[in-house]
Amino acid sequence: MLNSIIVAQATSPGLAGIAIVRLSGPEADIRQIIPHLVTTEIKKVKPRLATFTHFKDINGQKIDEGIMIYFPAPHSYTGETVLELQCHGGVIVPSMIIDTCIGLGCELAGPGAFSIRAVLNGKMTTLKAEAISGLIHADNEAQARAALRSMRGEFANYIGAIEKEIKHYRIMIESSIDFDDEDISPDLSITQLKSITDKIENLYELTNRAVSDNRDQQVCLIGEPNAGKSSWLNHLLADDIAIVDSKAGTTRDLIEKRLLIKNKWVQITDTAGLRLAKNTVEKEGVKRAQEKLELVDLVIWVVDIDKLSDLSEKAKLLPEKITMDPKRLLILWNKKDTHQLEEDQFIWQKHTVYSVSAKENSDAVKVVTLIADKLIQPCSNGFYARKRHLVAISHINRLAKKAIAEAEKTMDIVLMAERMREIQLELDNLVGLFSTEDLLGDIFGSFCIGK
Repeated sequence: MLNSIIVAQATSPGLAGIAIVRLSGPEADIRQIIPHLVTTEIKKVKPRLATFTHFKDINGQKIDEGIMIYFPAPHSYTGETVLELQCHGGVIVPSMIIDTCIGLGCELAGPGAFSIRAVLNGKMTTLKAEAISGLIHADNEAQARAALRSMRGEFANYIGAIEKEIKHYRIMIESSIDFDDEDISPDLSITQLKSITDKIENLYELTNRAVSDNRDQQVCLIGEPNAGKSSWLNHLLADDIAIVDSKAGTTRDLIEKRLLIKNKWVQITDTAGLRLAKNTVEKEGVKRAQEKLELVDLVIWVVDIDKLSDLSEKAKLLPEKITMDPKRLLILWNKKDTHQLEEDQFIWQKHTVYSVSAKENSDAVKVVTLIADKLIQPCSNGFYARKRHLVAISHINRLAKKAIAEAEKTMDIVLMAERMREIQLELDNLVGLFSTEDLLGDIFGSFCIGK
């Protein structure tokens, strides 16, 4: 894998002032093809200095002029020798340069191929490489700052601190196994094990929060037919996304759109009206609406102001875990423009019910603020994490809980040492110390071409 030269465009394709074509591979091979790519003599190429040159095609004809920068191994992003060619942007010129490289024996790089080589050559951990991808794909400032903190090692350092404590614990336990004169107090052993498992539990909670911060928050509009759900979707998005009609059941499928609220992307889903459906299509729409409720972070329940008296009865259509959680339910007392009201809000069970109208801009601002209050937490100093990390740490957390339960029950130090060894191996794999090429392919498969 590491014996070939890979090539790809490192900048987004399309119209632009410049484009960068990146090559990475063995130094001797890179130096051999340089005279066939550019007009500059190899002896005039200086490491890490921009050199003006002309680029050539496979027949030696000039196709553009620009800058070349040569990064000899190991002082490069990948740890191999890297050559960057900065040409004019667009589609044709970068493609011609890449075609020339392929004609000279280079391989077209796949997603994340340069980052994979950086990991395999010890230039970075998989955690740092994934943080770089997170920075590139960040949707907002909070995500970008979290990715930058992970790039600087905060996530890896937290894991490293746990591993250091595990190693110390293993030395203590295993020395008592190997040497009879090493007497380990059971109470001390349990206390130190509990310290490790508590830190792993905290790591899981931090990672869960980081994954949540890195994804769109999910919001679902629900209510009876003609309660005004689609009107509110259109009002919040300032666009006629959903069909609005006085006839019941016009929304049959889920309509999903993204809205930026306080620098955080929120995906809002309009659903079919919750009621006893009269036909197969509408039944399917209601079924999808109820399934969606189980997955979202916030449910906005739109209630027609004329049908407020039986609110507790209507609530039976909602999952109890939602109606019992004030952070997951926002109730809008809709169509206030059709009535003279004496109050703007009231309390139902644990929830404040707000009177609103989808025809008033001030109420749109009010609802956006209410959504933000329930969903958008103050900016934390958390790190960047992906679903892969959460799955791995969840497994590690289960192993840790199993270890403490076994220790409290049997106090078998051989078993305790084995459990700590298992956890340490899982942590090593998480940061990429024992990742196979197949696993790296899965991890980096979503990366940009050229990164």
